Amino acid sequence: MRDRVLQLIDRLDAPTKEAQEAAQASLIKLGPKILPLLPEASSAKTADRKARLEKIRTTLKDMEPEFSTAASKVTIKGKGIRLSEALQQLQKQSGNAITDLREQLGAEVTNPSLDLDLADKPFFEALDQITRLAEVTSTFATGDGTIGIMAGGSMEAAPGMPAPAMAKPLIQYTGPFRIELKQMSLNRDFATGITAANVQIEAAWEPRLRPMLLKLNYENLKIVDDRKKEVAPQVKMEADEVVVRPENPSAEINLNLAAPEREAKKLASLKVK
Repeated sequence: MRDRVLQLIDRLDAPTKEAQEAAQASLIKLGPKILPLLPEASSAKTADRKARLEKIRTTLKDMEPEFSTAASKVTIKGKGIRLSEALQQLQKQSGNAITDLREQLGAEVTNPSLDLDLADKPFFEALDQITRLAEVTSTFATGDGTIGIMAGGSMEAAPGMPAPAMAKPLIQYTGPFRIELKQMSLNRDFATGITAANVQIEAAWEPRLRPMLLKLNYENLKIVDDRKKEVAPQVKMEADEVVVRPENPSAEINLNLAAPEREAKKLASLKVK
């Protein structure tokens, strides 16, 4: 990247205005990540180069907030790409650290060949597709701020038993975040007649980011069952803020709800902000 930036900076003094503008546009297209590689405008040898460097730096700084809160995009295409190579490309293109924990946990370290056609794919979608094809799993509870790779994937049935049905994860991708509905439990207290429900959600983010606070907006919390009946949240004394720790790129959200009516077979939608 450094060599590419230096080549384009040299072209800011090209003989033609068209070539100068093309070099400027190419530098801007590389995005805010090149800001540390740009020389100071004051060091420019010509007035034109100084003006263009100032323009490039200003434009890239204006772009920083948008880039940091957008999903990283990756492109990995080819047949027979090894899992280790795919993980390296994920890290290189996104800036997100990934740690293979399998050997550390005493699991077999396989390195299968994968046929991948990922074009400008958001990071988490690409990661989930790669781990699914490689029959491994990802974890965000690493303790070092990275995403971990663990053994897992397809489930084998015990001898004489039917093959288990693989669960389909309920995942929503939004910007640099991966939101997964992990669990829903219902409880009926026969002594008091009180019924309640709890929903557990995992919110993970790209490790290149460092969120500090998670705040749940209860006013925008809306849950509807399959009969279009609303399920009320139970938020009497619950805290709506969680300080996010740097050890793991994820946080757990627990929502307490009134139990859906017995006639409901499932939730139609669950909207959280």
